[in-house]
Amino acid sequence: MKRLRKLTGAAAVLTLVFMVAALFRFHGEEMSEPGQQQVVYDLDEGWNLVSLPVSKDVPEMTPLVREALSSGTSQTVDLPYRAGGEVLVFQSTLSHDFAGMTLVFSSAGAAVRVLLDGEVLFEYGLDAAADQTAGSSDYYVNMPSYFERGELWIELIASDPGTAAELGAVQIETRDMIMVGLVGGSVADIGCCLLMLFMAFVMFMLALIRRYTCQPQRGEVFLGLSGIAAGVYCFIKTDTLGIFYNLYEPYVMQEYLVVLVPLFLALYHEHNLRTRYPRRFSALLGCVSANALLQIALQMLGVRYMEDMVILSAAAISVVCAAAMVSLIQSGYENKRLYLLLPVSALAALLLGVAAESIAHVIGGGMYGSMAGQYGMTIYSVSMAALHILQLSKEYRESAEHSARLLEEKIKVTEQQNAQLALAKKDADDARHEALAANEAKGRFLANMSHEIRTPINAVLGMDEMILRETKEQQVKEYAMDIYTAGQTLLSLINDILDFSKIESGKMEIVPIAYDLSSMIHDLVNMAVQRAAHKDIRLEVTVDPQIPSRLYGDDVRIRQVLTNILTNAVKYTHEGTVWLRVQCRGDGSTVVLLFEVEDTGIGIRQEDLPKLYTEFERIEEDRNRSIEGTGLGMSITLQLLSLMGSRLQVESEYGKGSKFYFELEQKIVDSTPIGNFESRIRQIAEDYDYRSKFCAPDARILVVDDNAANRKVFRHLLKETLVQVTDVESGMECLELVQKDRYDLIFLDHMMPDMDGVETLHRIKTLPGCPCRDTPIIVLTANAVSGAKENYLSEGFDDFLSKPIVPDKLENMIISRLPESLLKEAAAGSKKTVPPAGAGGQADSLDTLPQVDGPDTLPQVDGPDTLPQVDGPDTLPQVDGLDWQYAWMHLPDMELLAYTVREFYGQIDHSADRLEAFYSHIAEPGQTEQYRIQVHAMKSLAATVGILPLSGVAKLLEYAAKDGNIEVIVSVTPVFLREWRSYRGKLQGVFGIEEAAKKEAADSAVILALVEMVRFSVQEMDIDEADRIMAQLQGYAYPDRIGGGIQKLAEAVTSLDAEAVEACAAALAEQLAYIE
Repeated sequence: MKRLRKLTGAAAVLTLVFMVAALFRFHGEEMSEPGQQQVVYDLDEGWNLVSLPVSKDVPEMTPLVREALSSGTSQTVDLPYRAGGEVLVFQSTLSHDFAGMTLVFSSAGAAVRVLLDGEVLFEYGLDAAADQTAGSSDYYVNMPSYFERGELWIELIASDPGTAAELGAVQIETRDMIMVGLVGGSVADIGCCLLMLFMAFVMFMLALIRRYTCQPQRGEVFLGLSGIAAGVYCFIKTDTLGIFYNLYEPYVMQEYLVVLVPLFLALYHEHNLRTRYPRRFSALLGCVSANALLQIALQMLGVRYMEDMVILSAAAISVVCAAAMVSLIQSGYENKRLYLLLPVSALAALLLGVAAESIAHVIGGGMYGSMAGQYGMTIYSVSMAALHILQLSKEYRESAEHSARLLEEKIKVTEQQNAQLALAKKDADDARHEALAANEAKGRFLANMSHEIRTPINAVLGMDEMILRETKEQQVKEYAMDIYTAGQTLLSLINDILDFSKIESGKMEIVPIAYDLSSMIHDLVNMAVQRAAHKDIRLEVTVDPQIPSRLYGDDVRIRQVLTNILTNAVKYTHEGTVWLRVQCRGDGSTVVLLFEVEDTGIGIRQEDLPKLYTEFERIEEDRNRSIEGTGLGMSITLQLLSLMGSRLQVESEYGKGSKFYFELEQKIVDSTPIGNFESRIRQIAEDYDYRSKFCAPDARILVVDDNAANRKVFRHLLKETLVQVTDVESGMECLELVQKDRYDLIFLDHMMPDMDGVETLHRIKTLPGCPCRDTPIIVLTANAVSGAKENYLSEGFDDFLSKPIVPDKLENMIISRLPESLLKEAAAGSKKTVPPAGAGGQADSLDTLPQVDGPDTLPQVDGPDTLPQVDGPDTLPQVDGLDWQYAWMHLPDMELLAYTVREFYGQIDHSADRLEAFYSHIAEPGQTEQYRIQVHAMKSLAATVGILPLSGVAKLLEYAAKDGNIEVIVSVTPVFLREWRSYRGKLQGVFGIEEAAKKEAADSAVILALVEMVRFSVQEMDIDEADRIMAQLQGYAYPDRIGGGIQKLAEAVTSLDAEAVEACAAALAEQLAYIE
């Protein structure tokens, strides 16, 4: 089948090639101008005929014809006339009235030449092949506007010696008459031709639409080609081209075009019906191909002209129509299709038209037969175009319905997906809200931890500042400087977590300043040597004496990195030595420092090295569980070094020790060699002297803080400035004072009961006629979490001062905020050396002493045995649950400690009554927050005086209030209040507190509180705290049943089984309640 289709296509291409070749061989002459009158004259009679044996040129032929005419050998004939012979010359004389008109005649079987008075007017077919002149043709020759004699010759040269030449009727007409006759007789023909061509164009458009829309092809291209061939064939037959445009070349295309029509029709029907009737249409393709090839072969061989074989093409078209009709009818009956009426009718019309044209051709009615074939082809073209338009419309409708169904299905799927996405979005939103809540809880935790640690440090550093200012003994100054460094290092307990939070959020920045390297090394050694000595470990320090004394870089972060590394070395070394080496290389404006920390500790396995840099990950957790640490230090170290452009290198051998080292490039500020750094530190301590920066005896400052110790420290720090300081403990007292008196500056603590600092600020701003409405208000807070300052400023505070209070920063802030008229120079006479700045201090104050950051630089504090022994607290009486050593760390002054304890004693009943009042209405709106504020204040108060168990329970209740955990509040608050009030009896006789009737200790309440603290610590994954409290619980003696429960609780804590801890705690709570 494919080969036959290729053969049919090749036959069509070959026909087109020969048609083009015939066009190139044809040469036609242009016709003369048209006549002017609408007159017709017949010249059919009285023609003289001369026969010549051979065609000659005009000069040779003229004397021969004249001789025949003069000798009387010519004969007179009437037209039309048909005779045999090589050359026939018809002679007549025209009247001068015919000048400018058109000669119209027809001929058949001969080439034509027209002469007037011996001049050639027109010739056709003289140089053409015989097949081009074999048929009948009409000619239109324009007569000149003037001629002399009017002698007209029409010469016919036979195309074939054996074929008779014929001259048809001759007429003289005006040009207008010819056009009217031609157009009037051919209007319908021209309309049919144009309609067929238009339908062919429509078919091509349908084919393009199918191709563009990826629809299956239905053979529209073949129908379009057949329509073009038939339309052009019929249009040429109207003689319009010859009359209007003097174009005669297209006439040679007619026979070729009629050969193409059955080829394209066969290809069309074969394309659509071959699957049902392959053999039938294979034979059909073979027939039409054979017809085309046969006619071309006979034409080439000269056996027969193509115009004489038109009947074969008509027969081929009839065969195609018949085969297609039969196939369509069979197909329609089999499938019960009624819509096949249109294509069958179209084929029938074409078949009848072609048959009529063939019959008319045979019997001689050529004009009417041609019209029948033409109309049949027009009906077929229009019908098939309509059929394909309807078919395409139907397919589009079905496709649209199919697309609609698919779209509906997609919509359903999309709706399902949207529902799933909505559900997923809801889950994601829930997860995001949970994450935000967790992040907010983390922020609150960091803020609270910052506050809880910084608040007591404020007292320690404040008292230490008083020592530095007032002592004259050099040894005491050195001790005070070490206390100051230790206090700064204590701040780093929270800095690790805060720094990790900053790094995690991308807010950590490297802040370079000028610093003294010898001070930094001294601080590091001072922190590490205490712990090393406690473990009988040698600490050896080697410092290159050629290192420049002052460098430019972020010494805080360098110290933090070295502290983490050095402290880890001491922690994980049980015996032997820890080395700290500092070397340098380079010259010019920069120096490269090489820091090395080597130890003889437990070492690290190669497979455990990646854990060094993972947050909250500890190496050999089971083996090293007794060693304190969060697992954050080395992760922070790695990231800090990366921010400073360095990298930590590790060499370790398991069981033998490790070496950590890194290089760091620093700018040189002072190239003087460091020399002996220990003597340099001693010199700094000897040179320290304090003198206030300003004096303002007329200035009035109001300090609002619920912590009496903090207020006392604040007053002492400003003692030498002569500023008038008024302090109150609550926001309500503050509101009363600001309405009565005007203050030049107000320092307002944030975390206060009843009315916190933010609410107090807003109340001050809205008081009518308040004299302090425009007074600068500065917030005091231990909340050092990133973003806290911006939050406070957005609330309306004028500035932010963090705890512990740095004296230098406090004075600078007061100078910047007080009016210049109130400021006076400090009294002269003493040398002013600015003390080292703490957290948030000015860069210039770092020139004398550096800061120490990092939690691991502190000596381990597990209990009284490891704390530094001070004469003061050792003489104090033992009080159940009160750690005097812890209290002395925050209040290292006996007078201040006594004052704080008495303050606590005086507030026992008042604080308990307030908490109990909030507790009794805990289910009411707003009471949970009031409860939280009050228990927070009680937590801080208990921690300040060293009652750590009570402070821990208060912390548990504070978090329960934040989370809305009413069950914990209801179950723990009564126990907490009983234990809190018990200290009225426990503190009798301490610092002169009046003795009163002693109450029996509520031992079961204490045990219940400790059990709940263990449960809470495990829930928060604070394993170190759980172990510490569990050890305290195991130190008591219990009845057998209670003792067994305590042992099970200890086993659950050891195995980190949170569910078992919950179950044991619940069981113990029931047993203790029963005993009580």
